[in-house]
Amino acid sequence: MKNTNKPKLSVRKMAAIVAVIAIGYVAMLMTACDNGTTPTGPSDEASFVSGSFPGIDGKTVKFNMESDANARRSFGRAARNILPTYEITGQLDDGTNVFELEGTYDPETGTYTVSTAGDDVRYVINGAIGAGGASLGSKAIVIAEDETDPDEWSALASIVTETATAQTISATQTAHSDEPGIPEDYRGVWRGSRQDDNGDTYVFTVFISEWSFIFDVVATMEATGGKVFINQRVAVVEAEANDDGSIAVIMAFPGYVGDQDDIEASGAAFLQERGLTGTLLDASPYDADDDHDWSEVPDGLCYWYDDENGILHWINRTDGEWDYDLGEYEQAIDEFYFFDYMEKYLIEQGIEPVTVFMKMNFSIKNSNLVWLNYVDDDDANQFLSLAELKTADLILLEEEENVFVFTR
Repeated sequence: MKNTNKPKLSVRKMAAIVAVIAIGYVAMLMTACDNGTTPTGPSDEASFVSGSFPGIDGKTVKFNMESDANARRSFGRAARNILPTYEITGQLDDGTNVFELEGTYDPETGTYTVSTAGDDVRYVINGAIGAGGASLGSKAIVIAEDETDPDEWSALASIVTETATAQTISATQTAHSDEPGIPEDYRGVWRGSRQDDNGDTYVFTVFISEWSFIFDVVATMEATGGKVFINQRVAVVEAEANDDGSIAVIMAFPGYVGDQDDIEASGAAFLQERGLTGTLLDASPYDADDDHDWSEVPDGLCYWYDDENGILHWINRTDGEWDYDLGEYEQAIDEFYFFDYMEKYLIEQGIEPVTVFMKMNFSIKNSNLVWLNYVDDDDANQFLSLAELKTADLILLEEEENVFVFTR
């Protein structure tokens, strides 16, 4: 198996707004400017997903869940033209215990998250429903206390094997965490947007369940029309109430990092899976110092590896000219990033993750969700052990540009 090391990331070493929010996977896409929304799921359909995945100990974990269009969350949205979110419930059987699943499905984006927990384990299932109600796939995050050191936790992500029929829940012993996760008032879907001094627009979607946190950003670059995707899916280790009414939440996620060959291969595998054809370039066609002769590159979808950021860029070639407008390919490439196909590929290749920890602060003010980040003296907001995070001298970033506000 391949093993990778993921260093601590500095939230202030990235540009402006991306600096604070880029707590995980960042991907850039050169494409036409649009309204910044994610791939759209079914407008008003209940979804039912069942499946299984390998747990932290290699045992098969089974689950059933459903989203009921009649069980809409009672969040106030009268002033906004947004579809109501649906409550998801279900059960998870890890071979020993049965856990109750709970979460949210958002038909506007097609994204859902559910979670559950025991005293020493957390289960999170994230996925998406495409137009027409078909699943776009799902992944599970499992974090568990280390058997040799109960003060540490380890994390992994697994690809869910979805089934057309319900799984048989055979365990009879029920389990739940004696400690609470994120309180009810914070759960559900939150949205926000802002524009920076360059005219770049950022559209945010936040999903919160008791034991999971999803953060998605689609940023549209004013100068090029290109888009930047920032995606993060994490599990909650613990949530603690502060004296000021806010909550401090420690989260963890499995970090998968591939080399150039892995990243390029993920693009090729995605194209093959979708029945698309693309040309891999060995350099950026926008490199001013590049002396490539691109005349032999055929028209169609092209992509190249960005060594500095460890990601793929995509662009269309039309009549021998580079074109930001991906046209017929745009929906597929949006899904490549937004539903994190690259991580899916790295998991399938047997790359071993490192467990990454972070700490955030949430509060509700004037019915809005306010999110702040903690960093250490070196501006790092990610740590490779829970002990390292808990012993660090953390600073809460409270400057205006570092405060993120979301509404229902």
